[in-house]
Amino acid sequence: MYSYLKRIIMNTVVFIIVTIVLALLFDRVPSHQIDLFTFLSLLLVICIGACYPLKYGQVKRINVFWLTIPILYLYGLPMMLLYYQLAVIAFLLGRTKTGNFSQYPIYSLVFLVGPLLSYSLIKGIGFDFETMSFLQMLFVNSLFYAIFGLFSGVAFMILNKQETYLKAVKYKGRLFGELLYSVFFILLGTALYVFILMYGNYAVVIALLVYLITAKLLRSYDTLLQKSATLENVMEFQVNINEYETQLQVTKNFLQKVLLVTGAKQASIVYEKNAYFIHRNDQLEKRAIKQCQLALLQEVYAKKRVHDVKKRAYLQMEDLLATDLKAESLLVMPITQFNEPAMLVLESDVPFAFNKAQVDHCQLLVTAYKTALEQKSVIEETTYKSERCALTNLYNYRYLTERMKEMEIQFTQQEIENISVIILDIDHFKRLNDTYGHENGNIILKEFASQLQALVEETYVLARYGGEEFVVLLPNTTSDEALKIAEYYRQVIEGLSFQVVELEQQLKKETTVHVTVSIGLASVPEHTHHLSDLISFADKALYIGAKQAGRNRVAIYQEHL
Repeated sequence: MYSYLKRIIMNTVVFIIVTIVLALLFDRVPSHQIDLFTFLSLLLVICIGACYPLKYGQVKRINVFWLTIPILYLYGLPMMLLYYQLAVIAFLLGRTKTGNFSQYPIYSLVFLVGPLLSYSLIKGIGFDFETMSFLQMLFVNSLFYAIFGLFSGVAFMILNKQETYLKAVKYKGRLFGELLYSVFFILLGTALYVFILMYGNYAVVIALLVYLITAKLLRSYDTLLQKSATLENVMEFQVNINEYETQLQVTKNFLQKVLLVTGAKQASIVYEKNAYFIHRNDQLEKRAIKQCQLALLQEVYAKKRVHDVKKRAYLQMEDLLATDLKAESLLVMPITQFNEPAMLVLESDVPFAFNKAQVDHCQLLVTAYKTALEQKSVIEETTYKSERCALTNLYNYRYLTERMKEMEIQFTQQEIENISVIILDIDHFKRLNDTYGHENGNIILKEFASQLQALVEETYVLARYGGEEFVVLLPNTTSDEALKIAEYYRQVIEGLSFQVVELEQQLKKETTVHVTVSIGLASVPEHTHHLSDLISFADKALYIGAKQAGRNRVAIYQEHL
């Protein structure tokens, strides 16, 4: 990002280059004289047109083509280019009270090279701007507008590194609107030239009134389209809530909708608890919060209002988020999620990119997002409780059977080659309950489950089968591999100790308890081709092969059991 001094130098260099080019054109290209009153009158009109640009597709556009085309015919190419440069300055001054010239080089060069290129190509084809019929003039004006429009569009996309301005919001009938937009300026410019020849400068005033009325109507129409598109996005977001499996998916789709509605380059949600989510390149990333982000979040909640921070007023803004994007505009909006302070942060590389309408649209999406999160939170909590054992927090029998059905389908489709099941049973657990009480028995079960979960790999499924029995599902694991894993579990558990509290003569006394486990296992396809048989086969191995053989051992299923 250029420093303030570098921008001044860049602007000065471009201004000097444009001035030299205009001076050379005035010296070498034929042009007609213009009196001071006409020059100032046209300048006033062109400044009004530039300061009140048409707005379509969330983008304000400089389009004084309707006035510069008559100037081309009446006073020549150099005068038209001069008025284009004056229009650029008026447009940039009109964007804010103090003006913003950070994009002056881009606009100035585009509105110098574009008309010059169009003029040269049309002259090269063989058309003479001095002598042509009305129909020829209409065709030439259309061709001039098309060449200039194509050049300026491509130039802005390349220089601003944007795909397209109109992708900000998906408008219905966008192509039709663009066509009307082009036809209007071509007809207005051609008609203005004819009326100037007939009625003099009074025609310019009439054309200006027509332009201002059209600009007002088009802005109103654009606002309606934005509201319609926003409501469509909000409704689509709400309708698709059930399709989002997690709160993270809800957040990702919310940020995508925000980007569509506002045209921002990047969107983030910053939380007070040392983390934030950032949406970049259609991906949702989680990062650590920075101190400046936390300070901004606290400021937002202290003032309880939306912040639209301009780079000129917030000098440390580039340090706010560690991104590849060098933001020119920043929109910060408070969001409270489950009583936790958070904020929505939108970045744009366009100066003064966000307006009140976009803020209102964001607030609609924020409301829908908060509702969606609350609904998803209730669903996730209900699902979690239905799948978990309340005591050990492990998966329960219901979840275990569902996963076995899924794995059976995968095994049938040959996505999984082997599946093994390990059943662990705590030896003499009834004796522990009788000796230390059921409350201490539950403490041992809970701690045992926690220790076992630390042993089991994430790719395996650990569940409480019932009582003191636990099951581990091992996809893509042969019986020999499962046997080694089960033996490892047994040895580790044998070395564990658990603390229980006994009440002896009305005094609490801590006692260390050690436990052992008996383990049975079976595998598909070694022992059966039906996954539904695995549990019963592993259970037989547990009770006959391990328990009856003395406990604290691992037994693998055998047909004679």
